[in-house]
Formats: sequence, structure tokens, C-alpha cells
Amino acid sequence: MPQLDTLCLINTGASFRGRIIDEPAGTCRVVQLRDVDWDAGRIVWQGLDRVNGIEPRSHHLLRAGDVLFAAKGQTNGAVLVTEDGRAVATSSFFVIRARRPDVLGAYVAWYINTASAQVQLQKCARGTSLRSISKSCLGSLDLPLPPVETQHRIARAAQLAAEERELSSALLAKRGVLIEGTCLRMISPDAT
Repeated sequence: MPQLDTLCLINTGASFRGRIIDEPAGTCRVVQLRDVDWDAGRIVWQGLDRVNGIEPRSHHLLRAGDVLFAAKGQTNGAVLVTEDGRAVATSSFFVIRARRPDVLGAYVAWYINTASAQVQLQKCARGTSLRSISKSCLGSLDLPLPPVETQHRIARAAQLAAEERELSSALLAKRGVLIEGTCLRMISPDAT
């Protein structure tokens, strides 16, 4: 079975000296760990910090189809980059880019997040309070590679499942508010 690093390039995100300070007129957006909604499996593009004065290398500039892997922290998951534009990820991420057209980023992100892949990655994780996955560990991940059409179907099914989870969560939250309001009206009819 091929390993991830034979099918994809793996680069570290861009390094910043010190804290990232948002400059609303900045020319480059920065994706940080806090900008990923792990439950929904997506990057929250609205409101990314912007910076000026950096000239990122071409491999740092994110492209639609790239995959960001959170190499540090409690969540060592992957998320698909869905937008092109002048944006970079911080060094908390590895940027995974397919070497070949028959490797889909959405499929790679899905596979990295599967339980079996996560078990393999956690075996070589370092640290206890702040887990860290090395580039060599990530690169050695076995990645089954079905035909492109199968990858498309898997990625679409995963996307639909994430959307369903998000909708179900929103529905449960609204139901909770409705039930609470109903209960409050039962104990105090004048309450709104």
C-alpha cells in the first residue's frame, strides 16, 4: 500500500515571528488552529486574520484541494482547503498537496480523519499534554488509493455526513430553546 508521502507533498505551514496581529487591510490571510471548525470539518474563512509584509513561498500559499493537517494540539485531524486566494497556514499545520491528479485532497482529508488512520498516527505521536505528529510520521501513513471516481464518491458521502451532523446539532439546539421556553411559560404564564 502506498504511503502518504509518495502520493503527496508535505510541507510545514508558514512560520511567524511572535504573535500574529490582524491588519484588516493586510494582503495575506492566515489560517490558524482556531479557524478550523473540527465538528463541521471545515475552515471558517470569514474573519481570518490578515497580515502585511510577508512574501510567502509558493508552497506556503494555499490552493483549493490542499489539505491542512493539525500537527500540534489535542486534535490531530485534517481539513480540506476549499478556497484559492492569498492565504497561508501557520506552522501548527502541515500542508498536504497531491503530487498526482488521481489523488483527491477531499479523499486524503477524509482518510486521515478515519479511526484507523488516527490510530496509526497516534502510535508515533509525541508529548502528552500537547501532542505533536512529526512530518515523517504523517508521511509514513498508509493511504489506500481507490480509483478517482470512488474517491469522489467517498468524499461526497463524507461531506453529506458532516452537513447532516451540523444540521442535526442546530436542530437540537433550537429544540432545546423551544423546550426551555415552553417550560418557563408553564411556571410563569406572564414570562415571554
